[in-house]
Amino acid sequence: GPDGLTLLTGPQRVAALLMLLGEEDGKAVWSELNDAEVKKVCVAMAELGAVRGETVAEIAEEFIGACAGPGTVLGSLDRAQ
Repeated sequence: GPDGLTLLTGPQRVAALLMLLGEEDGKAVWSELNDAEVKKVCVAMAELGAVRGETVAEIAEEFIGACAGPGTVLGSLDRAQ
């Protein structure tokens, strides 16, 4: 439910999204991160462990909604597919 989502930090949300995308599709997102952000996301991935698919789906929807502007990560996701 929404509780799982609200408890996550920004880096944890990014981590969950990257886990959802997988290595290939996530490359576009990783390339946008600086070194400090990459470290934060890696730590967040370790913290998340096994995330419920439902929670990850909510994060993905929120992320895509937030990035729906022209030329943002949404375009990268389209290219990745």
